[in-house]
Amino acid sequence: MRNLILTTLILLLTGILILLWDSPPAVFRDKPVAANEKKLPVADGYMLETETTQHDKQGNTSYTLKTDEIRYFMRGRRFELDRPRILALDAENPTRPWHLDANSGEITNGGDVIVLSGDVYARQILNPVAKNELFSSQLIFYPEKNTLESDQKVTIKTPQAETSGHGLVANLKQERYQLLSKVRGTHRASR
Repeated sequence: MRNLILTTLILLLTGILILLWDSPPAVFRDKPVAANEKKLPVADGYMLETETTQHDKQGNTSYTLKTDEIRYFMRGRRFELDRPRILALDAENPTRPWHLDANSGEITNGGDVIVLSGDVYARQILNPVAKNELFSSQLIFYPEKNTLESDQKVTIKTPQAETSGHGLVANLKQERYQLLSKVRGTHRASR
């Protein structure tokens, strides 16, 4: 009886081993996707720790873009960015560039539109102790026009004032910033 149980166990273990041996590796790697869980689209390409320089039609540097990771999707011709950091330059005033940082971003329309999302922080260094700053959950950067737009809450801080509102149209080249609604501000008088 003992030999029969031992033989049965050996045959059972051998059968399990053969079944596992013949199974494709994907069975052990892939996690099943729940019916209500969306499967992420697979990128057609990606790059890690990138630095890109874009030039305008006259050959001047328009902006530089650094990211931790870029994923390219042929469908929709778009790029997804992790931790984008943009240095937006103006050829006529190169000493006062804008620095744009965000948690994530997306480039569409062949590079004409860059959407920055998640704790977006934009700043322009005026001198060693003063700067202009913008804070929002989303900013849309148009490199060709050197402009920013948003339909979210935006806070603008300058050395003399702090202003917040919903919606923004900003021309970085002309240094014009227009908040569109629910505007509130505080101005600090200089002495």
